Amino acid sequence: EWEAVARDAAVTIPTGFQYRRIPGLSAEMIERLEAASPDNLDQARRVAGVTPAALSAVYVALSQQRAA
Repeated sequence: EWEAVARDAAVTIPTGFQYRRIPGLSAEMIERLEAASPDNLDQARRVAGVTPAALSAVYVALSQQRAA
């Protein structure tokens, strides 16, 4: 289980990723993530005020983008 958590944390977030295109992501979460511009999910997790639900939404969006 720890390996899965570490693998997911290392998922990279492309430069210029469009957080605004993620359904259900609040304006506050979009603003925080855009301001921080994290390189991966681990960095996104450490952004002050970003919720686990927002991280899940970002993870799903990244997974769908990679699958496309």
